[in-house]
Amino acid sequence: MKYCSTLFFVLIVLFSCDQENETVKTEYYSTKEVKFIKHYKDKLLDGEAIWFYQSGSIKEKTLFRKGKAEGHTYSFYPNGRLESYRYFTDDKEVGIGLDYYNHYRTRVKFMLYFNNSGHIYYKRNFDENGKFLSDEGKKPGNQF
Repeated sequence: MKYCSTLFFVLIVLFSCDQENETVKTEYYSTKEVKFIKHYKDKLLDGEAIWFYQSGSIKEKTLFRKGKAEGHTYSFYPNGRLESYRYFTDDKEVGIGLDYYNHYRTRVKFMLYFNNSGHIYYKRNFDENGKFLSDEGKKPGNQF
């Protein structure tokens, strides 16, 4: 019984210590609508951060780990339609990023290809109907 109560006490202490390092910060517009919600751990952004338009619709969602963007980022137009998609590793955009036209159909405006340093090396442009328009930069090889 003494072992169980000691283990229970240790778990309570560990759990409460961990919770003290995690906080959620919410900021509001002067009109009282939520401007953003950010999760912190050990005073660094850690978890999902969400920014809002004053209308209340989501402007951007980004994942953070230890203060750096890490994972998917989505940006939205004020009407809620997807505006762009990016992927981050160690706070750098990597892989393929997409920007979309603000239409009832999701149409790609352009594709951005990022190297592992977070620099754009290639871009493909499309018109509002999805027709290919042009290429810019060095065409991707076997980077992915």
